[in-house]
Order: sequence, then C-alpha cells, then structure tokens
Amino acid sequence: FDRVVPDEALSTTVCGCGKMSNETELAIFELAAKVFVNPPQSFATLTSLTDTPGWDSIRFITLLLNIEKKFLIRFLASEATRVKTWTELIALTDLKIQKARRS
Repeated sequence: FDRVVPDEALSTTVCGCGKMSNETELAIFELAAKVFVNPPQSFATLTSLTDTPGWDSIRFITLLLNIEKKFLIRFLASEATRVKTWTELIALTDLKIQKARRS
C-alpha cells in the first residue's frame, strides 16, 4: 500500500532536491516532448500543465505511465489529480524516486 504524498511536499521547489531533480526534470521534459509532440525546451517548470500545447487528460495519463516506467515508480490517482504544474510533477516524481531507493 502506497501512502499519498502530502500537499506541502508538492509545493516544494525543484531546486531544493539538488542534482536528482535536474536529472528528473530533463527526463520528464524528454518524455513530455514525445507525448505532447513539442520540443523539450518548450516545457517550463512554472507553467500549468493545462497550458501545454496539445495537453489533454489522455496524454497526461500517458505521460504519467511513461514516467512510472522510466523511474520504476507508481503514482496514486489521488496524487496525479493534485498535480497542476510542471514543478509539482517533478517534485512528486523526485519524492517517489527517493522513496523507491530507500525501499
């Protein structure tokens, strides 16, 4: 059983996680570029996910599945629905990666 990540954890800044977060950001943007058919540099961590050209719920789910596969992590539906920005998605992914490494 996986615990839900608290809201305050999603609001942490990406740079607070150090090098892992930068690597995570780059990997997520590369995956997003394939899913949304946009160049990786077009994704900014401060923008809303729904502002992404080509965004829709199916593509978002596809992105989450690709992130899970790449990092060998799992998102709960309740966590995924709370993510509203690229920064939050990267922070949540970092938390999941850290938790997986401790297991």
